[in-house]
Amino acid sequence: MGLVLSFDEVHMENTHHLRESAACARYLAENHVLFDFLCEGQVTLSELSRFEVVILPHVEYLPLSGRRAVAEYVARGGRVLVTGNTGAFDEHGRSVKLTDLIGRLRPLVWRRGADGTESVDYASTGRIRWLNDLRKWIPRRIWDIHDIEDAMRDEYREKVLPSLRAKAADAPEHDPRLLGLLNDLAGRNLSITGRGTPPTLRASAWSGTRADKSIVLHFVNYDVPGPGLPPGEVVPCTEVEVRLRVDAHRVKSVCAANPWESPKELPFHQSGNKLRFTVPRIQIYETIYIQ
Repeated sequence: MGLVLSFDEVHMENTHHLRESAACARYLAENHVLFDFLCEGQVTLSELSRFEVVILPHVEYLPLSGRRAVAEYVARGGRVLVTGNTGAFDEHGRSVKLTDLIGRLRPLVWRRGADGTESVDYASTGRIRWLNDLRKWIPRRIWDIHDIEDAMRDEYREKVLPSLRAKAADAPEHDPRLLGLLNDLAGRNLSITGRGTPPTLRASAWSGTRADKSIVLHFVNYDVPGPGLPPGEVVPCTEVEVRLRVDAHRVKSVCAANPWESPKELPFHQSGNKLRFTVPRIQIYETIYIQ
């Protein structure tokens, strides 16, 4: 999945974009959906075509070249989730009045429609979905990380941490709507792990060159005690089921490794381009080498 993150939007004082991008990245990571960022200048057909689904979170100042690339990407079978006031202006801040796909959908979900009707929270057509406000679909943190960093250490221990725990007890842990929408858009389950995998386990992946078809998965378990927090033990993740889409090439081996133990091969099952295996235990982090 591709997620557009453009700091050009911040230069144009569009902080909505940065907040939605950060919230979306956190949500995808917590739900174990593999994604990569598309930065300014990368909204091109060649870059978009790397992904099954692309998310444009409140990209108000979308270059006309990027707008055309998105339209061509959709025409070639790509799927797009758009939010907020995306495409209202070009990269120079000039209002865009085009009646293309973006121009027709945006007024329905942002402010008022061209015919004076009230905006709606959600609209769709073909392979495009459009949300009025992405953050309505994502559980909000009780405190953002910058709020915690601003608190003094003693104050954090004595006041902030107990307050966070009390508020978190009543806060929803998960909102499945956005993940369900993305799965529906992609036509498959995008999460690479099975149900019950904690959101504190994060996954990333990278692949080799065209000649080297290997894939490396990197799992990090963040359910660990940290500086300034009450003492505790690492809570390992066990029996983590992994489901990946791979090239049609035959997988030769799946090997797990970490700094504390000898590498070990894992049993796996491959059916076409679908690969499944289980990681018995992830203490802090584990790398999986798929050859």
